[in-house]
Amino acid sequence: MKAVRKAFGNDIFPNGQIDRRKLAGIVFKDRKKLRQLEKILHPEVKKIIKEEIKRYRKSKKKGIVILDVPLLFEVGLEKNVDYIVVVKASRDVQLKRAAQNLWLTKSEALRRIKAQLPLGVKSRLADIIINNQGSKKQVEKEVEKVWQRLQSRINNQ
Repeated sequence: MKAVRKAFGNDIFPNGQIDRRKLAGIVFKDRKKLRQLEKILHPEVKKIIKEEIKRYRKSKKKGIVILDVPLLFEVGLEKNVDYIVVVKASRDVQLKRAAQNLWLTKSEALRRIKAQLPLGVKSRLADIIINNQGSKKQVEKEVEKVWQRLQSRINNQ
């Protein structure tokens, strides 16, 4: 966190912890600052994820490791996974949910979405796509189907 404090100042640490909303407000308005933050965080996050995957694989356990990484392709972690699942929803649904769940304005949400690889590109690179357009119940059913499919692939190896 020292590198983040040095790069972005003490203002984003009001209570000793990073004020993620304040930091997001800075980096998603300025692409250079976003890249600066990514250079600080991504190498460390990638290292931790790779170590965890390696440790799990060494354990010889049969099972599934799930990574929830919105920037999977941008940071090159797709090379470390067996299957890629992309959860997909329309732009309108994304914006509505960002407002409801993250308390983001439309412009804040759009800046975050635009900072990522386009969903169409991610979908083309995916092994499995989950449609997240519908209700929570519909998505849960689709996730359950995907889960069963992945478990059967693992068990047949």
